[in-house]
Amino acid sequence: MTDLCGSERRDMFKAAAMELACQHGYEGATIKRIAQKCGVTVGTIYHYFENKEELFREALRERTFATVLKKLIGEIEEKPIDEGLFRVAMGFVGFLRERRNLISILVSEGLHNGEFGGLFMDIVRQNTELMKSYFDRKIAADELAPIDSRIAVQMFFGHFFTAYLHKERMQMEHLPPLDEAFVRGSIALLLHSWTQP
Repeated sequence: MTDLCGSERRDMFKAAAMELACQHGYEGATIKRIAQKCGVTVGTIYHYFENKEELFREALRERTFATVLKKLIGEIEEKPIDEGLFRVAMGFVGFLRERRNLISILVSEGLHNGEFGGLFMDIVRQNTELMKSYFDRKIAADELAPIDSRIAVQMFFGHFFTAYLHKERMQMEHLPPLDEAFVRGSIALLLHSWTQP
């Protein structure tokens, strides 16, 4: 532990915080527990982070879809809107699958814990702003009809999040599989009302 540099220690504390939150919830992931897991004193963690909220805010920011979305938007900017949205949707669904424990924490803790709920809202705001800017550029380029891009973002992410939740977390067998055909069909349906006549 003593041979770790400052950034490695910060990363270790953030990883431990997220792991403990998955096991015990946000309230149960105390600084004391994080310190014990990492084999350090509580004071050591406070040397790197002002408080628990700062530690979790940084840990969550690094583990959110916004980091993936920034990269994806850079790659799809010049592609047709249907292909761009397909790549974003597939990236989002893949992210939900890979980070299922994180998603569980965000949903459950965000509903009943005000402090954690604020962290969750920061994450949602990042995704919303990135995707809204993308939609606004497509509207300006006449690839989309003049729509309320905030509503479009909510519909887009909300649709795929709900599909993931119902099919893969709640195991609703009567629903179609969340595969490429489902994603392409969903995008075609969304774009039908958003594209220029």
